Amino acid sequence: MNNEQLLKHQYANETMIEVPGKLLTELLMFSNAVLQNEQRTGLAYQFSKQSSEVKVKLENGETHVSEVKEELVPYSSAEAFFAQEPKSFVSMLGAGAEDLYLKVASLHKLNIEKGLTVEMGKLTPQETTDEVKLS
Repeated sequence: MNNEQLLKHQYANETMIEVPGKLLTELLMFSNAVLQNEQRTGLAYQFSKQSSEVKVKLENGETHVSEVKEELVPYSSAEAFFAQEPKSFVSMLGAGAEDLYLKVASLHKLNIEKGLTVEMGKLTPQETTDEVKLS
């Protein structure tokens, strides 16, 4: 199957699948590397005149910020533009990597709490019954 055919098939939200634990670790490392690579320091072309949080109440009763709405306006002069402090930004690819990282990290944390992981450096060699023959 090519990539387009693969992406035509999706999982329903409630579908649970099993994946090798190593895959979660690799996704964490990969998404973090992409995020680090996609960070930039720069000057914003516009600034936020005002902002407001849009909050939703979750089923468990907690309140969650689902969106931050901003009214953006351009700088009025070159002096105002260059007077701002440089800020750290991330590309859209980096934003996608951050989203993936946070989702996989959440799963990984649950697995740590369940005792399904082993701390690095504490892996024990697998016992084998095969004899090693030297010739």
